[in-house]
Formats: sequence, C-alpha cells, structure tokens
Amino acid sequence: MFTGKRINIFIFNAVIIVFSLLLVSLTNIVMAQQEEENLISSPNSINNTIQSDNMTALSASQLTESNLSVPNFDPTSSHTKLKGSVVSITDALSNNNNFKANATSIGSSTDIQNDTFQVHIPTTISKEAQEELGKITVNPSTMKAPDPSDLKGWEEQYRETESFFINESQQIKDLYRPNITETDFAGIQVIDIKPKNWEDNGKVLVYTHGGDYTFGSANSTVGGPILAANATGLRVVSINYTVAPFSEWNQTTDQVLAVIQALKDRHGYSFDDIAMYGDSAGGGLAAATILKMRDAGLGMPAALVLWSPWLDLTASGDTSYTLKNADPILSYDAFLKNSAHAYADPKDQKNPYASPIYDNFTKGYSPTLIQGGTKEILLSDFIRLYQALDQNKIPVKLDIYEGMPHGFQYYYKAPESKLALSKMNDFLREHLGY
Repeated sequence: MFTGKRINIFIFNAVIIVFSLLLVSLTNIVMAQQEEENLISSPNSINNTIQSDNMTALSASQLTESNLSVPNFDPTSSHTKLKGSVVSITDALSNNNNFKANATSIGSSTDIQNDTFQVHIPTTISKEAQEELGKITVNPSTMKAPDPSDLKGWEEQYRETESFFINESQQIKDLYRPNITETDFAGIQVIDIKPKNWEDNGKVLVYTHGGDYTFGSANSTVGGPILAANATGLRVVSINYTVAPFSEWNQTTDQVLAVIQALKDRHGYSFDDIAMYGDSAGGGLAAATILKMRDAGLGMPAALVLWSPWLDLTASGDTSYTLKNADPILSYDAFLKNSAHAYADPKDQKNPYASPIYDNFTKGYSPTLIQGGTKEILLSDFIRLYQALDQNKIPVKLDIYEGMPHGFQYYYKAPESKLALSKMNDFLREHLGY
C-alpha cells in the first residue's frame, strides 16, 4: 500500500512530464470567463462522430476511472498485461498541498525558495506565467522511476497517476464542454473529441498523449486535446496506446499507425485531411510513426504539431547537460532514463522509430511545427529536428518561448499559451486547408 507521501511522489512523477503544469495552472479554471465564441454551431450528437462498431458517448458531465483508465494493450506484447481499476481520486489527491507554492515577489526576477526547490522566474515573461512558475516547488531530480524491468512498479505508478490526471482533465472538460465519444479503430481504443459548436469540415487531428511513454491514457489526458480542439475547431482523435514497459517502441508505433490507416481505409479520410499532434513522449511517438508510414510507402499526414517533443531517448543534446539544473519539470537521470529503457532497449534507442531525431529526413516528411520553451532540457532536440527538416527543404517552424517550461501550453490563461495555441491553429489551417 502507498502512504500519502509515496502517493505524492508518484503523482509528481507524472506531473514532471506533461501535465505537471495542470496542477499549478488549472486551479482557477472554473473561474474562467465565458468560452471563446469563434466556432460554428452544430448539434451535439453522437451521429456527428466517427463511426465504429463499438461506440459509447461519455457522460457530458463526468469522466470516470472506468472510462479508458487502463490502456488498450497490444496482444503481441510479451509482457504481463495491466488489470484491475485505478485508485480513487480522493486517495491520489490526498497530499496535493505539498505542491503549493510559498512564493511571493512575482513581477521581479527572483529565485523562489522553499523547502525543496528553487525556480528562477524571469521578468521577461508574462505575469500569469510568472505566477505559475512560482507554484513549482518540487525538484525533479529528487524523483525516482521504477527500474526498467520492474513491471509491478510501473503498474503501481500508472494507477497512482491515472486518478490525478482524470481529476485535472475533468476541470478542462467542465470549462469547454466538448462532445466526447469512446470508440475504437482497428481494435485500438480512442477518444473522439469534438469542440463545442463543432461543424464537420472533413478534417481530423490525431493526438498521441504524453506521459514519458509509461503512464497516461486517452481518457485521463483528455484535457490537452480539448484545448487543441477548442483552439482549432477540429475534431481530435486521441489514441489509447499501450504504455511501456507493457509495449515497446515498435509495437506502440504500430498501434498508432493502425489508427491512422483505419481513418483512411474505413472512414474515408485522405492523408491530406489528417494532421497529427503530440506532446512530450507523445510528440516523439507521433514523429516516429510518420517515419514508419513514410518508409512503408503509405504516405504521410498533411501536418505535424509537436509540443515539447521528446525526440532522443539517449539525451545526447547539448541542453540535456547545460540546462540540467535549470529545468523545473524534467530530469533525465532521475526519471526519464529509466522510462527510456522501459520503452526501448539501449541498443535500439537510436533507431529513428524510437528516437526520430536520428532519421536523416532525405526521404521527406510532413510539414512540422515545433513548440517549446527555453527552460527545457529537450531544447536541443527541438533545434536539431528543425535543422534536419530545414536542410532537407521540408516546411518547418521552430516556435520557442522565453522562460517557458515543458508543456507550457497548459498555462492556458497565460499570453504565451494563448499565442502558442493560436499559432498551432494558423499552421494547421495552412497545411490542412480548412
């Protein structure tokens, strides 16, 4: 059994990758102003969703632990499958007060000090972003991941973090009120998200969630694609891929590829109508899947958007070292390294389908938007991908934000997040043609 302190540690393991920012940025979501009114009205009906043989409309008011809270597992995996239900949200959130900031002096450059961590807050970022950075209180280098082969440890961590994510995503869902439907493509569970007042324009955005390759599900991470759907007006299909170590890189990319192929073969979408987006590990997974599609001669999506993508499992980029003690969210030595080994054996980690940065891109690629912040240890990887694509005359934009940490788009009230989401919409409109 987990004590409250151990639960707190496991929760933060999740928070440090993708949705860490949710805890500190979403506490005031329910106080937000009226929703944006830039989308066109249409009926909120299951009949407007992508059709499949197994379709369930999720409750308009509540995400639950039973709805896709355990991933769909690849039947070819040699690992033991996860079983059972996740722990209660109440238990998982019982020690969240430890994450609250003791910071003051927002508005001047300062080091926020508390019992566990110091975060440098520059004056060159918005007040809203300063406030959110000030709420980060736990040093990521103090976190510890299970050993790569510790299936029980990964399972326990998965269950602890899943409840936390469900709670945070529910707050975003309550604010934006999208239409959410559970379905499956090619035997892979997905969640189909349509923004409020959605109208079908024949385009779809496929999302692969972050979570270090080792945690998160389509259900629990639905908050991110809701933000993307609201910003773009697009339907978003979030893939409930199998997490490591219960699936590894070659199997996981095959699952994503199967969903893309089903959209084309069974649901009438051409690749010109499909874009992909992913954050953190989900960004690496989306980028790698496109390489596999290209090499198989299947074609490629019309566009790719990457939020703080994890593109190199080996952490070879310069900022993995130079920003090692400056990144307030990520730590390779403490956590990412074991996750990388759980996802891919070290001998495979430079395979482009595991670490897409190692492709040479001479055979082409989808137009790509890369977004990230200057506080990230992954910053070198963003730059490396940009240079590789640009040198091969592939349309690419590198969109880097001053003072921003990993996954800053979840600071959705901050001007930096609003700008990033707006640029995502502009990029997709250009390349999807809607």
